[in-house]
Amino acid sequence: MRRNRHIALLLAGGKGCRMHQQKPKQFIEIAGKPLIAYTLKAFEIHPGIDDIFVVCDHAWEETVQIISKQEGIQKFRDCIPSGDTSMQSLYNGIIGLEERGYKDNDLILTHDSVRPLISETVISHNLEICTTFGNAITGIQSNEAYMISKDQLHSEGLIEREKLFRAQTPQTFYMKDLLPVLKQRSQQDLQSAQSLYTLMTKWGNTPLHISRGDNYNFKVTVPADIDMAEAILCWRREQK
Repeated sequence: MRRNRHIALLLAGGKGCRMHQQKPKQFIEIAGKPLIAYTLKAFEIHPGIDDIFVVCDHAWEETVQIISKQEGIQKFRDCIPSGDTSMQSLYNGIIGLEERGYKDNDLILTHDSVRPLISETVISHNLEICTTFGNAITGIQSNEAYMISKDQLHSEGLIEREKLFRAQTPQTFYMKDLLPVLKQRSQQDLQSAQSLYTLMTKWGNTPLHISRGDNYNFKVTVPADIDMAEAILCWRREQK
């Protein structure tokens, strides 16, 4: 019986400006439910997850609590205030878990709340890779050709697609490996990182291990993604 906790830390502090909506995209309704409801449910039903926290703007905390209650999310524990940027929100989330008593050996899966179609298989493989090797970065191998261009007009070369993976989330680490990096970096360092993956690649001082992602685990970013996610969710319901 394991003695550590497996925590899903859902990042939901984004404003969703590219959606041109009045509310953040994680709260837009898709197939009859707020987008974040599907993300919460995916971690709720996974047997390997113990606790769920949501990093969001204070103005949306009550909404998250209401959605969690309506969806029967028993593993939801609390909201943690987000920051002005995604990296500040990530920092607040990890420090917030430390302040709530989570320990070095606890395992944290950081996941974009706007990836609502994450599967049980992706979560399971993440947990397996992290517990085996010490960390897990969800990734999917490229099936596209990539051009190199300095002026965005002319191709000057290529990168072999066999060497390229697209990083997704969850990105999973033990608390003991996250805290030193986050606390020792300056705010400038933190803001220069695009994600937890890029931060740990640059300053984590440890090999990062790829966990299998899939094409369904995409990030809802622009209006077309809403249509795609809704079509998939409706199709899944018809299959049941």
